[in-house]
Amino acid sequence: MFSFRFCFVVLLVCVCFVPLVSSQCGRTPTPEHCDHGDSSTCGNACCKLAFFVSESPLDSKHILENSLLSGGPENLYTLERPTCDPAAPLCYNQTAQFIDYSPYNLVNPEVGTVFYQGRATHTAPILLFNDTMDFTIGPNTLFVKQYPWALSVIKGFSISGIGGAFGDAGQNYYQLVTLLLNSGFTRVEWKQLDDSCPPPSNSKTDIKITRPNPLVPAL
Repeated sequence: MFSFRFCFVVLLVCVCFVPLVSSQCGRTPTPEHCDHGDSSTCGNACCKLAFFVSESPLDSKHILENSLLSGGPENLYTLERPTCDPAAPLCYNQTAQFIDYSPYNLVNPEVGTVFYQGRATHTAPILLFNDTMDFTIGPNTLFVKQYPWALSVIKGFSISGIGGAFGDAGQNYYQLVTLLLNSGFTRVEWKQLDDSCPPPSNSKTDIKITRPNPLVPAL
């Protein structure tokens, strides 16, 4: 009887504890960039950000694509291949994993012209939850006054992959920012595009956050 009760208690503790440490933002100590938690803004917890980089759209595509193909930070990112009809024009010579929309003059109301689009997943450690991440890349046409140095804008969106994820402890924001900061861009700055993943309630800063890429030495 004692053995059965002991095993039951151990099992209960494990079941209750594992979800808390199944993502980077559930660890102790908590990593940087886990302070923008979301509360089911998209039905599930999510985050949408605009990243401004100094590289051209084509170079930005190559940098982000290569980072994702190599697994990204902590080797937890996977770039997905586009799903489309192999006979469709957009699939002709489509050897890369971001779709090339540059010939079609597509415009997104939040970030302007879109040249490239791609999707990736982030796999959380331990329980292996997969969060979906979508990206568009295009020239910086709408934010020239705020970011005159930026040649491109990358729209990043991440949503928790498990159903019923009302909160994410900042995980969606963390995995977007961590990816862009560690992909090899010369300079990265970013801002919120909507009410998702807001800054902490005690924050004294606005929603625009800037930080240079730590991989690139300061000039």
